[in-house]
Amino acid sequence: MSRLRRFAPRWPLILAVSFCVYTLILLWNVFAAQELLRSAADNRLIADSQRRALAISEFTVDRLNSGQELAQSQDIAAYLVNRALGMSLQYGLNANLEAIEQLFRRHLNQKTVRGSPVYQRIYFADAQGKILVDLQPDAPPISLPDDFEHAVALHIDSPSRRLIVSTPVLHKDAYQGVVVTVGDLDQLASLLISSGDDGNSTAQYQELLVGPERLLIVPPDTPSGIDAASARLLM
Repeated sequence: MSRLRRFAPRWPLILAVSFCVYTLILLWNVFAAQELLRSAADNRLIADSQRRALAISEFTVDRLNSGQELAQSQDIAAYLVNRALGMSLQYGLNANLEAIEQLFRRHLNQKTVRGSPVYQRIYFADAQGKILVDLQPDAPPISLPDDFEHAVALHIDSPSRRLIVSTPVLHKDAYQGVVVTVGDLDQLASLLISSGDDGNSTAQYQELLVGPERLLIVPPDTPSGIDAASARLLM
């Protein structure tokens, strides 16, 4: 009994210490749980971004493959063969060019991203640069890369925000012309995402691409979360 009487005044202190220890344990568990949730959310964002990066890669590869498909089509091959045989426009070549135009139109109508056409323009020019078939004949001229006669090239025209693919047309291993496809850069940007907070215009999370000349490609109708100086660090 004497021992109980001796410890009785200390019970409040013991309870207070025990409560503090219990509270610290709870706080630590809450902190650890928050860290796990934050880590899981970060990993999920990284995984989602990797999937979208793959989708963007597939989009650009599909653009390159489509250009090759058009340049190597039977309709263009038939035109080149008939022209090599000396056939005139009046006797056959016009029909070949009409077939190429129909091919381009089918391609334009079939290729879509989220319901919108991928291409704004497709044209075929000969080795001298004369445009033979053009789905948008009134469009301004396009500057192609220096080596467009030798290899398929994907080019971003920053001022007009156009995505351009040029594919050389070969016949008997000789350069005979080029097929050019033109699309809106926003088609590529639409594959990115941006999330805001409570309707604020400034995004808390934003995906972006850094293109040539530090062109920032962000989701449509979304302000960029970084400036050109910061984009330079990403190159």
